Amino acid sequence: MLLSVNKVPKKLGTDTLNKVLDFAEKYLKLNPRLEIHIDFIRTKKFLGQYEGIDEHGETHYIDINENESQEDIIRSIFHELVHVRQTDDGDLSLDGNSWKGFLYRTKEIEVDYDHLPWEKEAFDLEEKMWNIFNK
Repeated sequence: MLLSVNKVPKKLGTDTLNKVLDFAEKYLKLNPRLEIHIDFIRTKKFLGQYEGIDEHGETHYIDINENESQEDIIRSIFHELVHVRQTDDGDLSLDGNSWKGFLYRTKEIEVDYDHLPWEKEAFDLEEKMWNIFNK
């Protein structure tokens, strides 16, 4: 995986970040040609957020809240990388509204966040990855 990172938080550190990313790449079997950009930002709105892929279909963008604990930062990275894989595999639509061809969000349809299948999968894999990584 080709990676660019903006401002690694001191509480995480570059060595730990590299271990997290190496583990996630292997566990999720991410395409080694994927280009991913991670921004560590200060926000009160979320732990992490998958911003999507650029207009050229080349670079995936992730935002991670740097104000969180090291554990929450790592878990958020795992979670958002699941969304990268989902998008790369074609399971999650580029607009984030459909899963495996089934529409989940429109003006008329709005499924609760906790019931979105791509979020269920991301939380499940995040938990599994954390438990293995943390041993």
